[in-house]
Amino acid sequence: MQIIDDFDPKSVGIRAGDRFVLNLPPETLVPGMDTIVQWRRDGNVLGEIRFKAAVDTLQEVDLLRRGGVLSKILSLIAKGSE
Repeated sequence: MQIIDDFDPKSVGIRAGDRFVLNLPPETLVPGMDTIVQWRRDGNVLGEIRFKAAVDTLQEVDLLRRGGVLSKILSLIAKGSE
């Protein structure tokens, strides 16, 4: 993810317990898309941050839809042990 608005992580006072929530169904992911991440603390929304997905190819999209790199590696290992 690449921040594309004026959100500056160094100056906003992010705390250890803060949560960043991305609601992005896998089937909606496309290369280079913009999306919103909610910044939450103690159940309250502190802000929304615009990001660009750091996904450049359809191959990366497919990999993420299948669970990411670790999932892919584990499935290849499992197939190799059959």
